[in-house]
Amino acid sequence: ISWSVSPPKDFLKRGFTENTLRHFRLGETDDGWIIIPFYENFNSPADLLGYQKRRNVPDRITINNKGFNKKEYLYNLDTSYSYVILVEGYSDVFRLYQHGYNASALLGSTISKWQSEKLAEFDRVYLALDNDEPGRRATEKCYEMLKNDTDVRLVPYHTKDPGECISRKKWAEAFQHSTDYAEYSYEMCMGWEHYLEMREDVLRELKEYRL
Repeated sequence: ISWSVSPPKDFLKRGFTENTLRHFRLGETDDGWIIIPFYENFNSPADLLGYQKRRNVPDRITINNKGFNKKEYLYNLDTSYSYVILVEGYSDVFRLYQHGYNASALLGSTISKWQSEKLAEFDRVYLALDNDEPGRRATEKCYEMLKNDTDVRLVPYHTKDPGECISRKKWAEAFQHSTDYAEYSYEMCMGWEHYLEMREDVLRELKEYRL
């Protein structure tokens, strides 16, 4: 597949800068598909491991190339930092990159053993998964899989996902107020209906997964 590395207008409209989109090498094909390449390392010449193509009109369609295994990949993984903010999607990475933070994406709301082992190489992992049911479940899974190998903190941001947190100031405030899991769990019990039932369900899934 070939594409021109020019910032897609759809992402520019969402407040992502040309510099950000060029850094991550987004482009478009002649027939209107947006291409998001998956490189091993965006900061230096590297092999292309895979890509996703997407189109938003008339309906949103996303397609990963055949053979790409996202369970053995973390988008924008950069271990030159001592910390990483873990998010779900590449647009979340774009936003936090613009705000000046190191972030990496699962490309979904599930975490594999391979991904957890890579994340454990950081001194600290901040969890900033989506503020919805799948994201909350993923937060519990990620915490359980990482808690014994690295310091895990949780970012109390208030938008649907980090990609929608356009204000650098608001993100900085949320990041500065990152909590440990005990405080996060307490706040969830107070404000998220059926949180404890969801947590127990996730723990049962993980127990079965490990057997």
